[in-house]
Amino acid sequence: MKLLSIQADPKTVKGEAHGFITAVVYLAAHDTSGIVNVCPSASAGCRAVCLGPHSGRAAIDPKIHAARVRRTAMFARDRLAFVRTLHEEVARFVRKAERAGLKPAVRLNGTSDIRYHARRAERALLHEHFTDVQFYDYTAVTFDPDKLPRNMYYTFSRKEDNARKCIMMLQRGVNVAAVFKGTMPDTYWDHTVIDGDAHDLRFLDVSTRIVGLTPKGKRARNDSSNFVTEVAAC
Repeated sequence: MKLLSIQADPKTVKGEAHGFITAVVYLAAHDTSGIVNVCPSASAGCRAVCLGPHSGRAAIDPKIHAARVRRTAMFARDRLAFVRTLHEEVARFVRKAERAGLKPAVRLNGTSDIRYHARRAERALLHEHFTDVQFYDYTAVTFDPDKLPRNMYYTFSRKEDNARKCIMMLQRGVNVAAVFKGTMPDTYWDHTVIDGDAHDLRFLDVSTRIVGLTPKGKRARNDSSNFVTEVAAC
């Protein structure tokens, strides 16, 4: 079973223009696997608009979500074995990037929010072994940016219920991603808004900024939970 999806969506493909090739791990979001919740900070709003089984290609082809459930089951059954398999796939991905003349970037959480680097054995197999790989993710779990591995970059995610945490992370110099309805504002919370849809290489972003995103999928476009931010509220 393959764990890494390489250049699997148009946004990651945009990274090639910046010299990067991207691989992403897609699990069954939050508790949609029926096995384990891989998004411990999932709110009602992010569950409602989640890029899970009801959006993107997964909404069209049920086999995609089924594959994500199988990966999630593998993760839940033996997490360290899962990471060892991931280690082997990242090694192959690095060789692929070298052949293509591109730099490798890996998102371990395309549809999850798991702290692989927080466990010593997993950090050793991934972040510490692949020192030339740029790891990055979006997260809704607060963190200390000074304690991350050198090659790990997080963008904090705004939800309908975590404004205080977002402000705290901005004060620490961490960028915050926010989904906006309608025209993208120039500023939000007194911080400059940058276009997060231009590419997915968040580690190239200037700090400290709001990473503006547009709603993806019908559920997000029709969101009423305030997960998707009304521009008038900016």
